[in-house]
Amino acid sequence: MTVQAKAEAAKQEAQRAADHMRERTTQAEAGRDQASKEAGSAREEAAQLRGQVEAMQAQAADLVRILNNRQVPEDATVQPATKTGASMVSPLK
Repeated sequence: MTVQAKAEAAKQEAQRAADHMRERTTQAEAGRDQASKEAGSAREEAAQLRGQVEAMQAQAADLVRILNNRQVPEDATVQPATKTGASMVSPLK
């Protein structure tokens, strides 16, 4: 094999290696872009769920405040606990 043939073979091998690396880089970039998109979606969903939790916590706090301020008549009787574990006060007269 001549020096020129060896150089041409080395050049072709280097070109194949460069093409392979370019393909791998393109695939890695596509994977990175997809992961970034999914992470953004997850952040949006987390923010939405955080907002829902905060709203529910505010509602629960309001309900507790209302229940704590509620006046129960002296003649009201407490009934046994229900399946949910909550006791009930007889209807107001």
